[in-house]
Amino acid sequence: MIRIWILFIAIFVLSCSNNNSELNNETDEVRGPLIKGLKSFQLADSFFEKSEFLNGDPIKQAQSASDWKKACANKEPVWCYVDLEKKNEKLYNYYVLTDKRGIAPKNKFISKKELEDLQEELTSNQNSIEFNWNKESSFERSFIGNNYDLKFVNFWYLEDAVVETSKVQVAVLNQKSNELILEMVSPNNGYHIWLKK
Repeated sequence: MIRIWILFIAIFVLSCSNNNSELNNETDEVRGPLIKGLKSFQLADSFFEKSEFLNGDPIKQAQSASDWKKACANKEPVWCYVDLEKKNEKLYNYYVLTDKRGIAPKNKFISKKELEDLQEELTSNQNSIEFNWNKESSFERSFIGNNYDLKFVNFWYLEDAVVETSKVQVAVLNQKSNELILEMVSPNNGYHIWLKK
């Protein structure tokens, strides 16, 4: 009888510790905003993660390098996961942003003027701004379909007027130096979408 009680207690203790570890794992997943302390305007707490347009049409997932390259050659809007196993952090090509069906309301996108305001605030208030990036935040996808960690946070913004789609810009944020620059890139590269609240 004593052996049965000991076995029961051992099973109970193990199940409690498993529940605690599951709770800790869930807590680890809950993160605060990506960037805190901004005054110019409020950014969303996390990157955009939808896989359909505003009208409900699905956006094609192009996870393999060959699928990505082919879709971009055809100027087709596509997305992929940074990490397929975890199914997190979606990257989008430029054709998602310029598609007439829209992926988010235009007033939610960061404009070029707002990026300039953000740039000024990042350099003048370095001590009051905190970054809260996860590992996948600095990944991008090249036009040939490979994911790279460049140690910078890159995100699409909606330009006021795009003259040439072969020369589009992306915002590049260095979370160590607080430097924000606009960079010319291929429209076939894949980046995060970051919106205003």
